[in-house]
Amino acid sequence: MPELLGKNVALLIDFENLVYGLRNEYPENYEAKIDPEILIRVSEDYGQVVLANAYADWRAREVNQFQGQLYSLGIELIHVIGRRHGNVFKNAVDVKMAVDAVEMMWKYGHIDTFVIVSGDRDFIHVLKTLRRNGKRVIGISTASSASADFAELCDRFIRYDSLQATLNPTARGHAQPEGAGLQRVKEVLAGALANRPAGIKGAAVKPLLRRLISPTFDESEYGYSRLSDLLASLTNTVRIVPGEGGGDLTIYPIPATENGQPSSSTTPSSESSTNKFVRDAALSDYRFISNRLERRTVLQHLFEAMKKNGPFTFNEVIEDVQVRSSNYTTTFLAQYLSLLWQAKVFAIDPGQKEKPQRDRRMTLIDEITTGDQLIEKYEISVLFKVLIAAGPHKQQVDAAAVQEILGLGSEEGDADYSVRCLEKARSFVKF
Repeated sequence: MPELLGKNVALLIDFENLVYGLRNEYPENYEAKIDPEILIRVSEDYGQVVLANAYADWRAREVNQFQGQLYSLGIELIHVIGRRHGNVFKNAVDVKMAVDAVEMMWKYGHIDTFVIVSGDRDFIHVLKTLRRNGKRVIGISTASSASADFAELCDRFIRYDSLQATLNPTARGHAQPEGAGLQRVKEVLAGALANRPAGIKGAAVKPLLRRLISPTFDESEYGYSRLSDLLASLTNTVRIVPGEGGGDLTIYPIPATENGQPSSSTTPSSESSTNKFVRDAALSDYRFISNRLERRTVLQHLFEAMKKNGPFTFNEVIEDVQVRSSNYTTTFLAQYLSLLWQAKVFAIDPGQKEKPQRDRRMTLIDEITTGDQLIEKYEISVLFKVLIAAGPHKQQVDAAAVQEILGLGSEEGDADYSVRCLEKARSFVKF
C-alpha cells in the first residue's frame, strides 16, 4: 500500500539483469515484455521520482534497442563497460549500482525511497545499509533473477511479471481470479485471525503474509496494485474497519455465523470463458484493446506511418504516430509493432538482420496495401495466440467468442469476418 506520497524516490535499474532475465524466460518474445514505463509508474506510487538511472553496457544489441524508450521517460543511461575473461563476459553493473546507491544515500538526503530493479543477492549489503539509514527499499526482479535474500531485505518486493500484469493499462482494474494462490492467502489470514479476535492492523498484514507464505509475497501476484484492494476482495474471510481520521485500517475475522457459503447475491460472478482466453493469451502484454474502434484507430495510424515514405524503421513509425497523436506512448506503440512483427507482415531490407529490431529498415509485405488488410493480419495474430493459450479447450473458441474478443457487434459482415479470421488463425495451429 503506497503511503509515501509527497516524498522523493530514486529508481536504479540493472537493465542488463532485466533484459537478460526476461530473455531467459521468454526467448521468443522477450522484447515485448520490456516496459520501462511501469517501473516509473510503480516508483511514482511512493513519491516524486527525482532520479532515475538505467545501467548497462549499452554496446550490446539486446539492451541498446531500448535506449529511445528510456530517454523518452527521462531515465538517464549509465554506461558500464563489461570485461571479457577468456570465454566468460563479466559485467560490472552491480558494483556501479551499489556504489551509486550508497553515494546517493549520503549526497541526497532528501531521497526517502530507493526502487532497486535487480534481484541479485550481491546487493544485500547495500540494502542493509539503506535500511539502517532509514531508507525505504522497493525491490523489483524477474522470476529467474529473484534472490530470496534480496527479497527478504526489501520493504516491498515485486516480481516484474506481476507488476506488468497489474499496471498494464489494458489489464488495470481486473483482478486475477481466485486460484490456489489466493486460497492460500485466505487460509493464512483465517488462521492468524482465529487467535487474534481484536484484529490485525493493516501495517502488520504484509509482514505476516511474507513470513507465513513467502518472502516474495506481494499483492501484485494476484492482480492488485494495493494490498487494501486484495483484502477488500476477501469478503468471506476478513472484515475491514477503516481507522478513525484516516488512520490505519484493521482486519477482523468473519464471525462463524457469517462465514458460511455466500448467498447468491454476494457470490462473485465467475470469469467468462472469453475473458479467460484473453487473459491466458497474455494479450495485455501487447496492449491489446478490446474496443475495436480504438484498436483499429491505432493500427490505421501505424499503417499510414508505414506507407508514408517508403522503407521505415520501427522508431521512425513510432515518432510519426506520436506527432499525429500524443496519446500514445512509445511503449504502447512498440507492443503493437511487436505483435505485427510476429504476424510476419514486414519484409526486411537486405543487410538489416544484424541490427536491433527497431533500427532495421523494412516495408510491408506486398499483399498488404490497405489499413484494413493490416488490421485483419493483426487480429488473426491475436486469435492465433488465443487458440494456443486455450490448449485443449481451443475448440470452445468459436465465432461468437471471436466476436466478443475482438469487440465486434451485429454490424453487417461482422459474423462473416469473425469466421474468416478464426479459420485463418486455426490454419496456423497444429491440433
